[in-house]
Amino acid sequence: MRIVFLAVFLLPLIGSTPVSLGDGFYLPSVDNVESHIGDLWRNFKKGYGIVYNTTTEEIHRFKIFANNIKTIVKHNLEHDLGLYTFRLGINKFAALVL
Repeated sequence: MRIVFLAVFLLPLIGSTPVSLGDGFYLPSVDNVESHIGDLWRNFKKGYGIVYNTTTEEIHRFKIFANNIKTIVKHNLEHDLGLYTFRLGINKFAALVL
């Protein structure tokens, strides 16, 4: 009974449309976050005017950014389930370690 309830409750959340975070940033739904990381990264850098001096630094910051996006999407899904009272979003610090 619990599994059926969770499945019925979670399916609409997993397939939900992207969430607007203001500043022109949209988080993808859980099922397609991987395919949108590159676009989010480009929009993040462009939106905040961020330029990295070396490819090594950019790759390092991209990995941090991708991990933070996954954390944000997971947290916001848990928020939708009532586990948190606040949502997370992308800001100028999204490429820094949490």
